[in-house]
Amino acid sequence: MVPKFSSRARAEAAALIALSSSFAVSLAAPPPKPVCLDWVERLIECCEAYQAYVPDTQMDLESLLVLQRSLVAGKVMLGKCPHRYCHTPILIDRYAGRNQCGYCKPPRMPHRTSGEEQSPIEPA
Repeated sequence: MVPKFSSRARAEAAALIALSSSFAVSLAAPPPKPVCLDWVERLIECCEAYQAYVPDTQMDLESLLVLQRSLVAGKVMLGKCPHRYCHTPILIDRYAGRNQCGYCKPPRMPHRTSGEEQSPIEPA
């Protein structure tokens, strides 16, 4: 099963992937076998550093481990927003349709009921 990441979580995941290299932890590579305590400590430090920098983050250690497993399995990958002028780093779900960052994602339009006509421009 592929985890579902919101547009915000995809942007945060991309930031965590970039930050992880500062802690000598490659999230795109499988953990060392057997998993050594040093690798786990660096992973926790990376997560704590990100949480200190972004206090209202949706990412926690469990999310970071799910992200790491998904990257290793090839279900997600680091990429850029495909919008023409944006190119913000985001996490790309390989099995989903278009992936856009939260800034470029178009707002949802309200559903119309049948027979109801709505003007795209409100009268003044």
